[in-house]
Amino acid sequence: MDAASEPASTTPQVSTPQRRKNYSEEDDVTLLRQVLLDRPFAKPRGKVMPHWDTLAATLVASPAFARSKLSGKNG
Repeated sequence: MDAASEPASTTPQVSTPQRRKNYSEEDDVTLLRQVLLDRPFAKPRGKVMPHWDTLAATLVASPAFARSKLSGKNG
């Protein structure tokens, strides 16, 4: 019996991609309100990303925001 006619002993494993976590409407509104208050995009060059991180920390600490993890890089 040659290798081509033998059944495969193992099946390839397909990894399932992680599901994207969408924001609830309430979280969207909370995020938008905080952005309007903090205006991180208006900070001087070199200060924008640190300010987004501060904004994310503020949101995570808020009882109105449901997510427990958030950084300035992933909204």
